[in-house]
Amino acid sequence: MMEWPKFTDPYVGIQPPPGVRVPEREELLNSICKESTPRASFAYPPEAPTCWIKYGRAVYWNELCAQVVAYDSLRQLGSSVRAPAVFYSFEEYFVTYIVMEYIPGKTAGQCLKECQDEAGKEAIFRSIALALSELHRIPIPESRMRPAAVSGGGIRHSVFNEVRAPRHYENVQQLEDHINAVSYLPTLVYVSYQQSNETYIVPRIDQAKGSGP
Repeated sequence: MMEWPKFTDPYVGIQPPPGVRVPEREELLNSICKESTPRASFAYPPEAPTCWIKYGRAVYWNELCAQVVAYDSLRQLGSSVRAPAVFYSFEEYFVTYIVMEYIPGKTAGQCLKECQDEAGKEAIFRSIALALSELHRIPIPESRMRPAAVSGGGIRHSVFNEVRAPRHYENVQQLEDHINAVSYLPTLVYVSYQQSNETYIVPRIDQAKGSGP
């Protein structure tokens, strides 16, 4: 079974193919990705793309890790499903930058909008299902069996407050026990009310079941 690589910052992936020029780090910081944004992705250069760039404070390092694992593992499995290769990636002032292979084509959403018949849409849905099933085939190394992000960091999911697990888990049972225990705890919420033309904000304990961990 293939071991996953160590995702050090900066991460250096595959070399660009002959004739393909990839912008350097300083070009990203000084001009190409100078606009401050939570999350952006685009083909570059726009007139004749040679790569795809993704960056922003809401782009997480784990996205790089998951993409590299998908690229390497799908190739090793001999899958017909492709994931873009990563040329390089780095973090700078809490912003993650990923420069990856440009794969020409249309998104599933674009294909569905252009499709005129149900049979064609069904074929698109089957292609999406195939891609997901192929990702599920990727073996997980023994050293990465505990519930965690691909990078080894905390789990990110909307079930958690602030969309990130507050702790690490050694196994699935610990994760289940934590979620089940916390779902019964009261949640502190703030409510506002008006009195004599003034607005007051006061804390309230919400006893309803289902609050996130």
